[in-house]
Amino acid sequence: MKGKIRVLNDINRDWEYTAEDISWAIGEGTEDDFVIKNEVGYKDRISEMPDGEYFLVKSCYDYNDYVKSVEKIMHRKNWISNHKIIVKDGQVDIMSAKRAVADILNQSGNWHYFIEDIWLSEEYHNTLHVALGS
Repeated sequence: MKGKIRVLNDINRDWEYTAEDISWAIGEGTEDDFVIKNEVGYKDRISEMPDGEYFLVKSCYDYNDYVKSVEKIMHRKNWISNHKIIVKDGQVDIMSAKRAVADILNQSGNWHYFIEDIWLSEEYHNTLHVALGS
């Protein structure tokens, strides 16, 4: 993307999010502190969840349609990541969470790239939900 400015929350973007574009915003301090403090991820302020690999599900509008036609009625739908989030020793692997969120953003056209909360789904088997902000 040489020569182009990437505005991360631009709904008219013509590029795809990567894990490096996603910000981990759970807890205090910097992201590097999380990685140093916990080898695998971050545990404080995240509900307990069993070890395993989880798909991510996010309910949001189809912003791809919104970009095509502002007048078009937007419907919320559940987006499911192709990448799994790893939980080991009760801790969320941050990079796997970022990959899953980037996947959801690319599918849905959503632009909220700050991971603000993550929890075990009560309605879907082997999935996690995420709260995103910008």
